[in-house]
Amino acid sequence: MLDSYVGIDGGGSKTQVVILQGANVIADFRRGGSYLPQIGVHAFLKLFQDIHQQLGYYCDRKSIKALVIGLPGYGATSNWKKELDEHMAKVFSGYIYDIYNDVELAREAAFNLAPGILALSGTGSMIWAKGSRGQRLTVGGWGHLFGDEGSGYAIGLRGLQLASHSHDGRISPSSLPEAIIKHFKLTSLWEVLDILYAKQDKRSEIAALSYLVAQEAEKGDKAAQQIIHEASHRLIEQIGIAHQRLGENLPVACVGGMFKLSTYHQQVGVGIAQLGLKEVVASSTSPALGAAKLAVRLGAN
Repeated sequence: MLDSYVGIDGGGSKTQVVILQGANVIADFRRGGSYLPQIGVHAFLKLFQDIHQQLGYYCDRKSIKALVIGLPGYGATSNWKKELDEHMAKVFSGYIYDIYNDVELAREAAFNLAPGILALSGTGSMIWAKGSRGQRLTVGGWGHLFGDEGSGYAIGLRGLQLASHSHDGRISPSSLPEAIIKHFKLTSLWEVLDILYAKQDKRSEIAALSYLVAQEAEKGDKAAQQIIHEASHRLIEQIGIAHQRLGENLPVACVGGMFKLSTYHQQVGVGIAQLGLKEVVASSTSPALGAAKLAVRLGAN
């Protein structure tokens, strides 16, 4: 019977599971999101109980030597870590397993477990770095109330703010108000305000406006260009702090939806070069496969 190693990458919208036997991926399947505050305790436990049962369809569960699980927000606070630890113990008691923050798991996958600095910018933003001696650190990742500088949310929010400034005449006329009104298929900025305040999930709705801001920047709108410049500068600052704290030159991988925006990515790339660092393309290894590789290492210890 071949030894099996399991990697689980949890996230807000999906949870991916990979099973390794030797160098072969024998299973790769997905389930729903596993962000505890979003789905609640009952659904969270049921999700992982179903995953545990599904593992038995692909391998003898007795062959599982180790599992590595990535969970959103793991380790952010001691109380949250304790709660997630307790839930995982209910499902995976009797197995050798380890739990990672999902962003750390993404960093490990991006560099195939090697040292490097991960710059993540999607709805939120965060820098997660690992040095050559295995030392780890984070910069940012404080969420939309405390930070998320350089993120899609920050860009979208600033777009709304400068749209209102343009509407009032506090800045030079901008194309942002009209573009935002058109995006929501409404007739005024006040209607957009009503819609957004009524929405439960304002964060993702506002983050989606980052693409609109980037489009207006590419068309030459000065306010939108200023927003993209400020956002890229804020992310570069965080990369620079990670570089300074580690005290060594490490490769930087940029991942997340914001890097699909060419203007934003280009400006961040220039900033990385000015720091004396090299941007590299993140490995195509999925975080779930990265977790399975970490499980192999865990099982060998």
